[in-house]
Amino acid sequence: MSVSNTSSADYISSDNFVGSKLIPIFDVWSSSFPREEFAVFDSDLRCVYFRLSSFGQGSDKGSFLGKKYSEFGSNFLPIDDDRFVHVLKGTSFEIDSNFENRMFRIRISLLKFPDNDSKLIFLACNELGDETNQTGEISNLTERQIAFLKQEQSLYREIISIFNWRQEIEGKGGNRIWMRQALPNLNTSLMQGSGIGALITSLGALFDTAQRDEKNAIVPLAFMDLLEENFQVTKRLIKTMADAQIVFEENSLNTEELSLAEVLKVVDEQVDYMQDMLQIKKQNVVMSILKNIESQKIIICKDALKTIVREIFINAMKYSPEGAEIIVLYLRTENNFIMKFINPPNYKEIENLDCKNSEEIALFQPFFRLKKAVDERYTKEEFGIGLGLPIVRKLAEDMNARVYFTVTKSNIYEKEEREVCISIQFQMVES
Repeated sequence: MSVSNTSSADYISSDNFVGSKLIPIFDVWSSSFPREEFAVFDSDLRCVYFRLSSFGQGSDKGSFLGKKYSEFGSNFLPIDDDRFVHVLKGTSFEIDSNFENRMFRIRISLLKFPDNDSKLIFLACNELGDETNQTGEISNLTERQIAFLKQEQSLYREIISIFNWRQEIEGKGGNRIWMRQALPNLNTSLMQGSGIGALITSLGALFDTAQRDEKNAIVPLAFMDLLEENFQVTKRLIKTMADAQIVFEENSLNTEELSLAEVLKVVDEQVDYMQDMLQIKKQNVVMSILKNIESQKIIICKDALKTIVREIFINAMKYSPEGAEIIVLYLRTENNFIMKFINPPNYKEIENLDCKNSEEIALFQPFFRLKKAVDERYTKEEFGIGLGLPIVRKLAEDMNARVYFTVTKSNIYEKEEREVCISIQFQMVES
């Protein structure tokens, strides 16, 4: 690695492809966020980009390039090289430290790149006193407005935390349909309609219309109501993602033996619970009858089954036409009990899935939706933003059940050419 004291473009030599590509990004970041301080180190713990002005005052920033942090001198917060070694192994850390009567927060984390094996260490530094002073200087904001700003900051930290579990689904990203649809749909869910996008818009409108004096501000009540509404929606969205994370990380369920009669009762109870949701599009649920079901049993978690049934019903309601019938068929084979949830589709995208080539698998992966439109009327939906069917599959598999999705020529609906069917197959307990 060659080091120079001339321009930022020379901090990492051009033969280091990753470094040379990142330097312009770091430069833009530095100019866009002049108060942010950070430094970047390579896998040998040598500095390749320096911007820690709180400590390196009076020194040419180029003089720190090529050095380890421990070699920066006594004007810097003391941090052992061992910390950087641990970060290279994947352990990020954050500390608050008092240095020369100033309080700093230091975060050190690993930068990895999907296309090669290069690793960089990113050290970010914030003076906590500065953050307090900045808040105090905004005298034209009310305490409630400041509270909302802090809630927003907390919100984004929560999102970043939640998305750590994205590592769990990287292996599924090979599905081309999922890759094409999932992240754009996630952006739609988070930033369009009600939610974070509307929350930010509401904040902007509130600030623009506020009548300020030296200590207080008066804002139209309508804007406060809008802000509060979108704040609640965003909180619900974050809760959805947090609840989904818990389900994805859980490895076992509290299962029990239930007779088929008890299982069917659970489904009946969920249909009753969903009656107000069915009325949104004047839909109806029709269930088949199964006889001699007292003695035969399956092993399930009752709470997990309730969630599965609710999510499948909500999915069928949202993506079926007005007045549709959602059909539940119960089947038995020699060793298996099968529940089939059948509904007519109301959009062509689902009919174009190539099930022969397993394209339907994408439906059970997080954030995948074939339609960008978000229907927010279904308030009893536990897992929106493309998380419903992935939760269904995860819970079913945790109960050793199998999930199937098919789109076939309709053998049930007289006026529909196609039908969508989700099947859950449980193995029956041997008597």
